[in-house]
Amino acid sequence: MQCTYQILATPQPRVLARVLQLFDQQLMLMQSLVFTQSEVESQIRISAEI
Repeated sequence: MQCTYQILATPQPRVLARVLQLFDQQLMLMQSLVFTQSEVESQIRISAEI
């Protein structure tokens, strides 16, 4: 089963690393990852097999 997660956060230096660590700990296989960051928000979109 494939799920898409969209995460919006305030821009922090390690926000992407922390999200990736969560997926790694849960042993979830990522199909795609899109990361965009502006001065006011970070957006991460991940498609994963669960």
